[in-house]
Amino acid sequence: MLTVNLKKDRKNLVNLFYHYLLMNNDVDYMKQDILDQTQMVFLDSTIESVALDIATKSPEILGEIESKLKNNWTMDRIPALIKAMLLEGAWEIQYTDNEKAIIINDLVEYCKAVEPDFDFKFVNAILDQFIKF
Repeated sequence: MLTVNLKKDRKNLVNLFYHYLLMNNDVDYMKQDILDQTQMVFLDSTIESVALDIATKSPEILGEIESKLKNNWTMDRIPALIKAMLLEGAWEIQYTDNEKAIIINDLVEYCKAVEPDFDFKFVNAILDQFIKF
């Protein structure tokens, strides 16, 4: 099973998918870009494999995230960086054995650091729904 073990790896993955979501790249583009290592954020082949898996599953995961939004929210209202945090966190919660509370805490802390105007409780609430799933 693929795992993400370090806070640094989570941030690298979030930053990678932030770029893709910001540019509205499709799955095929993401996968090819990861294979070409254009972004050069990978420390090893395991993280590259994780990124490929997230890219492959991203349409499904983003759909699941959207289904967890309140009625007055749409994916268009969510900044690309927050979407990337939710994408990485939801993937990690669903597809790894990593400690769920640590995953969420790391991403909430990252949200506080890079998006101080965005309500970090939103990230916590959405990712928490994946645990209760």
